[in-house]
Amino acid sequence: MSSETRAFDADNSVAIVGAGALGLVATKNLIEEGFDVTTFEKNTYVGGLWHVNGDSNVTSALVGTVSNGSKQASAFSDFPMPDSFPTYPNAAQFEEYFDAYADHFDLRRSISFSTTVTSIARDEMKKKWVVGFRPSTGNIEKSQSQEFERLIMATGSNNIAHIPQVKGIERFEGEIIHSQALKDPSRFKGKAVLVLGISNSAADSIQLLAEAGAARLYVSHRRKFVTVPRAPHGKTLDCYLSLRNQIIGSWIQWLAPSFQAWLMTKFLETLQYQNSPKLRNHACQRDRKFPPHGQFVPVISENLATNLTEWRIQSVHAIEEVVGAGRVRLRDGEELEDIDVVLFCTGLHPDLASMLPPSADPYNPAHAPAIFATLPTEYVKDRRVCRAYRGFLSLQHPHSLAFLGAVLSLRAAFPFYDLITMALAQLWSGKAPMPTDKEMQVSADTHLKLLANTMQMHGEVQHAGTIDHFAMDAWLHRTAGTGLLSSVGIFNRKAWVLYWTEPDLYKALLDGPPTAHALRLFETGGRRAWPGAKSAILKAYADSKELGIKFQSKEQAKML
Repeated sequence: MSSETRAFDADNSVAIVGAGALGLVATKNLIEEGFDVTTFEKNTYVGGLWHVNGDSNVTSALVGTVSNGSKQASAFSDFPMPDSFPTYPNAAQFEEYFDAYADHFDLRRSISFSTTVTSIARDEMKKKWVVGFRPSTGNIEKSQSQEFERLIMATGSNNIAHIPQVKGIERFEGEIIHSQALKDPSRFKGKAVLVLGISNSAADSIQLLAEAGAARLYVSHRRKFVTVPRAPHGKTLDCYLSLRNQIIGSWIQWLAPSFQAWLMTKFLETLQYQNSPKLRNHACQRDRKFPPHGQFVPVISENLATNLTEWRIQSVHAIEEVVGAGRVRLRDGEELEDIDVVLFCTGLHPDLASMLPPSADPYNPAHAPAIFATLPTEYVKDRRVCRAYRGFLSLQHPHSLAFLGAVLSLRAAFPFYDLITMALAQLWSGKAPMPTDKEMQVSADTHLKLLANTMQMHGEVQHAGTIDHFAMDAWLHRTAGTGLLSSVGIFNRKAWVLYWTEPDLYKALLDGPPTAHALRLFETGGRRAWPGAKSAILKAYADSKELGIKFQSKEQAKML
């Protein structure tokens, strides 16, 4: 057992820092298991970055931001999105959804709005977390503190702009911004813009700048990439991650891990060329290699392929050096002249522990100096590598400290963290066994060693929190007690009973979108089941099939 073993007694207080999407679902899932939760939120609203904010210093979605995941696969486990929402909701609709979620489960009574957390300390004598806080506005000198048995840091998975070093950048006399601050694209009408990096944010930024009338657009990237629309061939991308495909993928990974990762990349590349055949011989695909298998993230965009093939933007090689006031040299020797703006679309990363004492900081290399020494210096310095069990549970205080936002998985983020916080609630309530200290440390260090090996071979990774999806999912399902994987597999009696007694439900679970409602379908004695899960699963499957029918009808109409 872990060395910090404790009973689920009268003191079941939990502090959650942040009421964005992840902090919100954590609030709900821990209250559901009987915890006394206080969530601190510096703003007046829930939902975090999905609240549109015009301030360039604040990370937020833009008015036109659209989800990359369908509403069927992005909803929380026991609260479907409204029928009135489109298949891919925009930022305003997500904000509306989070508001409705908070109201439906009466979560606002547990959220301290307009409250900024100023400090976090550990009282080892009392075994408590001491949270210091003050009003975000008004009398900001009025500081208070409160003790809690447990603490969850949910300050955002995308809050720190990553701006890599560029040789000679001090010579550039134009404007340098990060996509985080791109709130008014109209400012760049008539300008020559160099976009650094190819990602979802880059694709969105390119479209906004093209619509705003930028005179010239370049995208500079080192890696080969795949771009696919949200619903290729009338099938949402989520459906390609159906439970059946995930089970098959886990078998292939168990037999041949490298082959499974290669197969995933090849599948996405094939999907790209089916949707955008002109990209096959395009300059953006030549003289570059894909990111390492297992670190590959497709660019989801309806516009990027067209913008490239119709030359609204020019793909160029990675930047080598800024050589003049508006002149940039690329790695292939080409030089770009008269550049007005350099736009970094190089991602955001979490920093979930900046207020924690060093002894509890999962980014602190002193906890495992030999392993952190194998990682590139910039990853350690920029606090991009979190050493935690399964990416969310503290190794120093597993019974009382967790981090939400450091892990990236195939599953859509909101259902994924819904499942994580279900599992966390089961661990902290004592309903699920806590792994031993040694098991947790070995698991965390194995991940970091694999990460280091990948970076030594390829020089970089897109996201340091990318995990083994199949192994992580299996552990989360067992710990949360969903009963899902044990009820739909092939080699068990429960699956055959479900197949014969409810074939429509069985097919929806296996072949429909990976809806989170399936996480609350079975009564197991673990996390709480939801009576509406079955109907929600069947409806999500029906909606996904209807989308395919509409696509086929449009395709047939084109042929007439």
